[in-house]
Amino acid sequence: MEPKLEPVAKDERGESWRVLFPDNREALLIFTKKGFLRGGHSHSNPEISLILTGKVRNWKIVDGCTELINDLSAGNFMINQPGEPHLTLALEDYWILDWKIDAQIGEWTTTDYEPYRKRVRDQLNSKEPAGAEGTKSS
Repeated sequence: MEPKLEPVAKDERGESWRVLFPDNREALLIFTKKGFLRGGHSHSNPEISLILTGKVRNWKIVDGCTELINDLSAGNFMINQPGEPHLTLALEDYWILDWKIDAQIGEWTTTDYEPYRKRVRDQLNSKEPAGAEGTKSS
């Protein structure tokens, strides 16, 4: 059996697809347009994300209190441990592949992190790209 690709969502930010593997595992293939935010949550399982193309700015809370901010580009990985809130801004159009480590379909959960998720919701409501700091452009 070959992997299957199925659409998940499409909005002003871009599109996402689920890659289904024969062993009941999945990855998410996500395209995001420049200036748009993704995430604002944490997961119950560790996650590794490979940036396939483009550049991103990533915010992450580690140890429950320290915010790390990194600019990354194609070929770099982002690794999020369980419970680490994260938010990603597209500095350029980008493609990313997200993989929940050691989880089969339905074995992981997502929890919103309100300070980050509010930024995503505000942007979705305005339907406008953000500036480099992840806030509305002027």
